[in-house]
Amino acid sequence: MDEDAVTLPEEPPELTDEQKEEIAERLDKISRAMTGCDEDGLFTDVIVSLDDAPELAYGDLKSAIARIHPKLVVPPPKPLVISGPLGSRKEDVFEALLQEFPESFGFPLATTTRTPEPGEIDGVHYRFVDKETFESEAEDGKFLECTEVIVGYGEWVDEDVGNPPITVMYGTPFSEVKKLSVSGKMPVLETDAAGAAAMRAAGLDALFVFFAHPAHDTREHERNLADAGESPEAFRDRTLEAQAELKAANEMIECSKDGTSDTVTERVYDCVFEYEPHRARYARFKEAISDAAPTAVPPRSVWGFGRARWDPSVRVYGNKPTRVAVVGAAASGKSTVAQRLAKALDVPYVYPGALLRDAAYDNPTELGIEAKRYLDSTKTVPDDFMMTLVADRLSRDDCVVRGWILDGFPHNHYQATALLDAGFEVDSYQYGDERISLVARLAGTGGKKPICFGGHTDVVGVVARTSGKLILGAVCSLQDVINATQVQR
Repeated sequence: MDEDAVTLPEEPPELTDEQKEEIAERLDKISRAMTGCDEDGLFTDVIVSLDDAPELAYGDLKSAIARIHPKLVVPPPKPLVISGPLGSRKEDVFEALLQEFPESFGFPLATTTRTPEPGEIDGVHYRFVDKETFESEAEDGKFLECTEVIVGYGEWVDEDVGNPPITVMYGTPFSEVKKLSVSGKMPVLETDAAGAAAMRAAGLDALFVFFAHPAHDTREHERNLADAGESPEAFRDRTLEAQAELKAANEMIECSKDGTSDTVTERVYDCVFEYEPHRARYARFKEAISDAAPTAVPPRSVWGFGRARWDPSVRVYGNKPTRVAVVGAAASGKSTVAQRLAKALDVPYVYPGALLRDAAYDNPTELGIEAKRYLDSTKTVPDDFMMTLVADRLSRDDCVVRGWILDGFPHNHYQATALLDAGFEVDSYQYGDERISLVARLAGTGGKKPICFGGHTDVVGVVARTSGKLILGAVCSLQDVINATQVQR
């Protein structure tokens, strides 16, 4: 054995009177230092750092700073509390969220008094404790919420007691919620309206979301209930429960203000989403999360990169179109840029020349067969033919929802005007670091022919080749291009 090794006693030594007195003095000093911490106006926050979890105090500190200086520090994501009765299909919306953002959300490890089932691991699936430990932690306020569940009934005792219920307890520890938040994940808590009201009343700073059932469509609700495994005999009871949940979701309650004894009156839920088509409701759900925690759900995932991102007047929930027209002379590199944009933004790439070939030769249509006469005789296909093909493609669902990158169209005044008159407005878009005076070139003041353009009422994308590099800038509006071509003509 190493002679320099220190051997610790099996039990801590008895403290002397002097040591006890010193500890008492230190505790008294700490107590005096903490006196008045909860006095109104003295401190904005009081943060307690625990030896076994200093990272939780760090998360609290970031949140405290972010409330005062939101641009200085990004706070940990606040919890997401979701509710909705059976038949609301909230699970469909939430599953879509987890599929799109698998790394953004997490579920806090719950504590329970039940025995582990085969395959369950303590600390992985649940934290398993005995009833005494659970009750002690509940009394100490360590749980965000607690639930007692009846799992069966014991043997007959007597007429007064009967068969006593067998219960197990479930609880969500505050520490587990904070750990997820500090790690950058948005903690997810699923509960009913009563549980959400209790959390809100206790002052939990979270995003509360409720999904309503088809309140105005009984048949739709019953179909949803049947899909969830409910029998027709249970439909009436489930409907009454859903109605009660929806009523409770819209109620106003008294809530703790910033964890103090002061109260304010607030709604239980920040958002109550009515039942509507999945795509629209999913977009509303993402928007609510993005506003509360943009690191979990970035705004671009809600509205894309197009006009809807900055102009609320054109928004349609469920659609996030980015619409860009890239046009230009041969060898300007416009097709390369258009294809790269389509791939980078994950939007359909639309090349009118390919549409024409498909309609005329590969999958002949009535319009394509007529256009084939021009192609076979090497004549220019009339603008009306091209506009009809383009309008049909841009009207399809994928372009309506996601937008499009239009390659090589419009390339003259008539096509540009027809595109706008048909309602296909090109979003303002800018890419690259060089600006080219397109209007000057169109008007002839630049001494060159126009290279290319694409855009709408704010800016126009311009493609050119400079020193062998492709450049897409932003210079003017599509209306400016139309006006300029009229001047030139």
